[in-house]
Amino acid sequence: MRINLNFYFLAFISLTVILNQSYIFVLSFVSSMIHELGHMLVILYQKRTINLINVNFFNVDIVDKDRNNLNHKEDLAVLLGGPLLNFVISFVTFILNLILKNNLIYEIMYINFFIGILNLLPISSLDGGQIFSIVLSSKLDLNLSNTILNAISLIILIPVLILGFIILIKSKYNFSLLFLGLYLIYFLLLEKTS
Repeated sequence: MRINLNFYFLAFISLTVILNQSYIFVLSFVSSMIHELGHMLVILYQKRTINLINVNFFNVDIVDKDRNNLNHKEDLAVLLGGPLLNFVISFVTFILNLILKNNLIYEIMYINFFIGILNLLPISSLDGGQIFSIVLSSKLDLNLSNTILNAISLIILIPVLILGFIILIKSKYNFSLLFLGLYLIYFLLLEKTS
């Protein structure tokens, strides 16, 4: 198995860890990697070989030679593996937090829950969008299902952008939700043109 790490991504992570005194970014990064581990565990459970892992700014692409030979059930299992592992971590840390009442454990619980929910949204570039696409395309024409998915993605992303803008204005510094919304719209437009 080969792992490709984007240089700019590594530089950004390193700089952020050095300059940022908050551990929230590190927890978010680790929770995102846990999410990807969930996908990989399902792939390995299906007795498939992971050939390549590409780690970029906001996505991790897990490449295996059998990817195109999966049936819908196997594909859905892989897509659900990431959010499911986030929810398991969130549940375990929820129980631990009830016992220990620790702020770090609470943050881990919250971040994993958020990443799990976020990835299940029916937005084309997220796991939820791919799940929605598989379900729709099994019942409708592929072009029609893509059109429906793109419309639903926009319907969800417009309020995300508005909320992100409001949070930025009120906080004067927190642009993370706005940035996430813009990033997802960028990928939606990129998919539409390709």
